[in-house]
Amino acid sequence: MLISSLDDLKLFDIKVSDVTKNFLKKYWPGKVSVVMSPTLSFRLPDKKDLIDLLKETGPLVAPSANPEGEAPAKNIAEAHVYFGSTVDFYEDGGNLESLPSTLVRIKDDEIEVLREGAVKVA
Repeated sequence: MLISSLDDLKLFDIKVSDVTKNFLKKYWPGKVSVVMSPTLSFRLPDKKDLIDLLKETGPLVAPSANPEGEAPAKNIAEAHVYFGSTVDFYEDGGNLESLPSTLVRIKDDEIEVLREGAVKVA
C-alpha cells in the first residue's frame, strides 16, 4: 500500500506506538516497505510526484515490481510482461537500477527484516 504520510495509516486503523513511529520517521520516506498487519504492508515513497498523486487519490494498492521468485521488472515493458492488464495503471519511471525495497515486519514493537534490499535497516 503506497501512502502519502504517516497519517494515512489511520485510514487502515493502524495504531503506531512511539517506538514504531520513531522507526518509520527514520526510514520514511524511502525504499522500506513495512508489514504492519497480517495482510498489509505500507510504503511512503520518496518521489515527490508520487506523493502528490497519493495526496489526491489517497492510498493506492501497488504490487511489487515482480511476481514472487522472479527478478524485479527494470522498466515499464518488463512490468507489462509480468502484470499485463491486471493493474489499473503504470507509472513509467524509466530504467530502474536500484535494489528492491527492504521489507520489514513490525509486531509489538519488534522489527524483523524479511528481505534486505535498497536500505540497510539497523
